Amino acid sequence: MHRGHNIYFEAIRPVIANSVQEFNVDILLEEEKDRSLMAYVGNIKESLEVLVDEHIIKGASEFKTISVKAWDLGRLVLVTRCCCDVGYITEEQAWQSIMAAYEFARELYHNWNEFAQGYIVGRAMWNGNDGSLYGIISIAQALLNDNNSPWTKYLLH
Repeated sequence: MHRGHNIYFEAIRPVIANSVQEFNVDILLEEEKDRSLMAYVGNIKESLEVLVDEHIIKGASEFKTISVKAWDLGRLVLVTRCCCDVGYITEEQAWQSIMAAYEFARELYHNWNEFAQGYIVGRAMWNGNDGSLYGIISIAQALLNDNNSPWTKYLLH
């Protein structure tokens, strides 16, 4: 799990954290440089007020320490489930992939709050504040607070 949307976040991190004016394009593969990094910056900037108002982050400077690999891991689980649902992979293969994502999350995040923050910020970078960002935040909050949630049953640490 070394490439994905998190690589774009790493490239734009210095700009969105307001620490420099240039992207870190050295970490991108040639084919990744075709992506519009400015679109991702725009998405983050248009989502910033929501992220602060909903207590996901305190401010732009917090982007310096956030990992959005949770967004990539969440997408991996979704795609895995979809592949299983249509019969491209077996349920056993799906669970292997899902559990690998879980173990990777355990290595990266101290708790589900950090995971949720990374997922939400990654989602904001990917698609901005299109209205469904509030829905994603609401789902994350429910997963964090519901006693029947898998997040309360399966701890990261």
